[in-house]
Amino acid sequence: VLGGTLGACHSLDVPLAFGTLDSPVGTQLIGEEPTPEAVALSRELQEAWVRFVTTGDAGWSAHRPGPRLTRVLDAESKTLPYPEEASRRFWEGHLPAPFAVS
Repeated sequence: VLGGTLGACHSLDVPLAFGTLDSPVGTQLIGEEPTPEAVALSRELQEAWVRFVTTGDAGWSAHRPGPRLTRVLDAESKTLPYPEEASRRFWEGHLPAPFAVS
């Protein structure tokens, strides 16, 4: 995504999850020519979703409050301690402020 500038940005998962890497949003976020790694990641994510919906097992351990393990989907996907733990601790206990929508 823009040479990695945006990182794992909001909505990056949408073209990966739906296999629409060549859509306008997909090409904007992933690039005109998706890499073989992006195609493989898209396939991995789709297979995990289908497996979870049909069997209840996405292919990695279910969330448990203690260890805070997170599945990191990448060229080589793995389950790791939550990579944003410092940010999580910073925001812990700060509830979102209500706002008017009218």
